[in-house]
Amino acid sequence: MDFKRISTVFILFLLSSMLFAQETKQTKYPFNQLRLSVTPSLCSSLKINHEGGVTIFKSNPTLGAEATISYYQHIVNGLGVSLGVGINSTAYSYSFSFAPHVTYPIQVEEKIYQPTGMITVPLALNMMIPIKSSSWNVDIQAGARLNYLFNSGSESVFTDDIGMADFRNIKELPRYWVEVKRDTEIAFSYFLKAGVTYTTKRNNAFFCNIMGNYSPKEALTGNYILRTSRGVSYGSFKQTLNYLGLEVGYALTLCKKR
Repeated sequence: MDFKRISTVFILFLLSSMLFAQETKQTKYPFNQLRLSVTPSLCSSLKINHEGGVTIFKSNPTLGAEATISYYQHIVNGLGVSLGVGINSTAYSYSFSFAPHVTYPIQVEEKIYQPTGMITVPLALNMMIPIKSSSWNVDIQAGARLNYLFNSGSESVFTDDIGMADFRNIKELPRYWVEVKRDTEIAFSYFLKAGVTYTTKRNNAFFCNIMGNYSPKEALTGNYILRTSRGVSYGSFKQTLNYLGLEVGYALTLCKKR
C-alpha cells in the first residue's frame, strides 16, 4: 500500500471539497454529534521471512473487529474533527502441516488463530460533502490513532509436548517450535475512511464507511522451527496493524445549533 500517495490524493480531494462546500452555504450541517460504530475488518497476514528449509509455515488474512465511540465537532463548511476511543481486535493466524522425522511417524498439523487486543484512540479530520437535494452526504475522513496493546512485553513459546524446555541444549529437536514476542506496548497507525451519511429528520444520522488502517510499526515478532522429514524449516515473522474494514454506525446530534 502506497500510503503517502493515497494521502496526497486525499488532501487534494479534501481541498477541492471545501471549495465546493463554500459554494453551498445553504447546506445545514450537524453542530456536534456522539457517534457509535462497529467495524468488522480483514487483517493482513503475517509477514513471513523463510530463512531455510522447506516453506511450509503459512499465514492467511484473518477477521478482526472494532467498536468505537467518538465525539464529532463541526468547524466550518462541512469540515470537522472527531476524537474517540475504542476496543480493537486485530487477529493473526498461521498454520503448518508436515511429516516429522521418521522417529515420529505421526503427521503434525497446527492451525492457530490469535487476536491481538488493544485500546485505540482515533483522531480524525472529517469532510462532509452534501449530495444536492437529498438527506445524503459523502463523508471523507483522515487521521491517526494511538493503539495500546494488551499483553505487551510478554513472550510465549508454543511447542509440541515432548518435554523439552530448551531444544538448544539437547541433541534432538522438538518436532515444532514457535515463539511469539509482544514487545510493543504503544503503536501509532494512520487511517482513511470514505463513505456516506444519511441524516434523519431529527438531524441524527446513520453512516457507513470503507476504512483502511496502516501501521509502520509491527505489533509482534516471532520465530519458528519445524523439524520435517525433508529437513529443518525455520524463519521469522511479524505482524503489523494493517487492515481493511467496513464501519457502520449511528450518530446522535447533541446540539441543534447550526
